[in-house]
Amino acid sequence: MNRTTIYSCGSVLPPTAVSTQDLLQEAKFDRLGYPINAVEQLMGISHTRHAPAGTKPGDLAIESAKIALERSGVPAHEIGAAFYCGIDRDYVEPATMHRVAHAIGIKPGLCWDISDACHGLITGLLTAQALIAAGTVRYALLCTGEVPSLKTKMLVDLFKTGKLGKESVEKSIGGMTVSDVGGAMVVGISEDESGIVGHQTRCDSSQTKLCFADFTNVPYGGEPEFAMEMGKICAKTIGLVRKMIPESLDRFGWSKEEIDFLIPHQVGERPFLKYLDIFGLTQDQSIATFPTLGNLTTATFPVCWDKLSESGQLQSLNKIFCVFTGSGIASTHLGISL
Repeated sequence: MNRTTIYSCGSVLPPTAVSTQDLLQEAKFDRLGYPINAVEQLMGISHTRHAPAGTKPGDLAIESAKIALERSGVPAHEIGAAFYCGIDRDYVEPATMHRVAHAIGIKPGLCWDISDACHGLITGLLTAQALIAAGTVRYALLCTGEVPSLKTKMLVDLFKTGKLGKESVEKSIGGMTVSDVGGAMVVGISEDESGIVGHQTRCDSSQTKLCFADFTNVPYGGEPEFAMEMGKICAKTIGLVRKMIPESLDRFGWSKEEIDFLIPHQVGERPFLKYLDIFGLTQDQSIATFPTLGNLTTATFPVCWDKLSESGQLQSLNKIFCVFTGSGIASTHLGISL
């Protein structure tokens, strides 16, 4: 069976940093009895990133995919599968991946969109891994583009105009933590023993309403329905991640003590520190992007991988344990050997 390895990643972060304090001040959270630094106090997030007006998710996906493809050294004609894995997309039809594929000059035989909330890119990676293991393709490109600032601005306006009040803060404050971002990966057959040594995914679909967005009635004059109850969903995902660890280590053939580094999904300070505690690792054995970049949703992995590569840290690592989660809820553990 062919082992899958990561050939390259590419990521794009819009240059405009937006203070979470400014967002809460504009939303008039102080009027509701909350300090304007509540996001920083509760989640350790001081800033997020917002793209220029008119930016589409596919724009950021195209830019990051170009970077990943160039860095990979894989000829464009050898990309056999390509998946766009963002929460939002450019079109209802066709798949946004068709726009991205045309823009970056690839013609994959398999070209479609995958939707799985923040877990989307990892679902795409697992799909690509299965195709590579089966010998269907040799190389695949995964990409995502996110512009959640549009929803953040809507949320700010709803609070500012009084349409949302104090009773909505707990279920909505997570919407102030997300960043616009693009991310991409090129994966393919490993030429040696490096790459993804194993994975495990579990879901608990009974938790769907802890984090959801339903805009189906908005075109007909209805109000959007949504929730992003960060405290509750973090507690549920941490519990699920903890239960999965023994089986994941068994699948990887690792002990906890052998783990060099942890790459977790980044939603805030408390879950980040909790994961370190669960694995018995120090902060130097992980990467924290959330303080100044916020929740990078589907692009967490390529942004973290890029930063580790740019700093030279990847070269000193051997066994990387990855924890990725998304609303639904879904959780995946990946073991990566370098």
